[in-house]
Amino acid sequence: MTLLERIKDYKKVVLVDCVIPRLPGERLIVLHTDDLLSFPPTHSSAHSWGIAEALHLGHMLVPEMKTIQLTLIGIAGKDFSIGEKISHEVQNSLPGAVELIQKAVIS
Repeated sequence: MTLLERIKDYKKVVLVDCVIPRLPGERLIVLHTDDLLSFPPTHSSAHSWGIAEALHLGHMLVPEMKTIQLTLIGIAGKDFSIGEKISHEVQNSLPGAVELIQKAVIS
């Protein structure tokens, strides 16, 4: 619930996270509120919820959250093990991610 509490009073939110790519060779992924809400909620443990599930819950519990313009910028990663160093692929994607963040903030 912490994420929802942190974003509920903003009009625009940009989240940046490492993600599992959907397509081979995909390095950067941009998803907006409508994209995230189009993902069906999963029926897994609340301890493993992602952004889409949290957003669905936020829209149900706090109707005012429906006005938030949320952009998720995902940087494709491979190894999500704790303590692993940043990979060359992720490092090489950072300049493009910074450009996407700037566009999302300015738009």
